[in-house]
Amino acid sequence: MSRKGKNEMKQEIIEKIKSSIENYFIEEDMSPSIREISTMIDVPKSTVQRYIAYMENEGIVTKTERGYETKK
Repeated sequence: MSRKGKNEMKQEIIEKIKSSIENYFIEEDMSPSIREISTMIDVPKSTVQRYIAYMENEGIVTKTERGYETKK
């Protein structure tokens, strides 16, 4: 797989996680668990955990008392 392909795939997963958190929050007034995100986007929990950690590091999401919140 080309370098560009990996970066595109990474960005796609980030967007899916972000969208899942936002949509779930709108519907449930709380953020989804790692397991719920994993089920929603059909990737392993370990992958979601790794991406969430990356997204926190990059300031894309933050963990609050209500769960994960995205930066718009």
